[in-house]
Amino acid sequence: MNMACSLRALCFACLYVLMSTSLAAPLSEAEVPVPLKPWIKWAVADDKQRSCPSLYNSFNAKRCAWPSTLQLRITEQRGDFNAEWRVFADSWIELPGDARHWPQNVTVDGVARAVIERSGKPAVLVGEGNYGFKGEFQWKELPKSLAIPADTGLVDLQVQGQAIEFPSINRADMVRWRKSRCGTG
Repeated sequence: MNMACSLRALCFACLYVLMSTSLAAPLSEAEVPVPLKPWIKWAVADDKQRSCPSLYNSFNAKRCAWPSTLQLRITEQRGDFNAEWRVFADSWIELPGDARHWPQNVTVDGVARAVIERSGKPAVLVGEGNYGFKGEFQWKELPKSLAIPADTGLVDLQVQGQAIEFPSINRADMVRWRKSRCGTG
């Protein structure tokens, strides 16, 4: 009988430990005991995405940069883009364009910035904050499409002064506004 009580007590203790750790949640900064507060920055220093919002369906999947509408104004000889971004931690912001149509005269909040190639795409590194990105393209003839960042959700497109209400965006993140010669899009 002594053995049965000991076994029950062990099972209860294991169950208690499992239940209490599964309900544990991180403390807010206000809940951290005063003697430990000086260690907060050190304890979270390696968590670069700590201030980034989680995706709606996964707490562990974080996104640190959120774009607003990408505005594109395209003409026969040039194109302009404008986009606003909310950035929660140091992030590379992908810009419209690619090696064939590299963005020129790029500014972030009115200040000229160097554009770096990252995985074949133009990008600018920024820290936490709200930013306005602007830039332009030059070409000899109006292209059929232009690469846009994969994170783009909304596109406000005008070609030759005419609004394109429903631009076609394919899996390669190319926004199309002209049909190909064979009419397949």
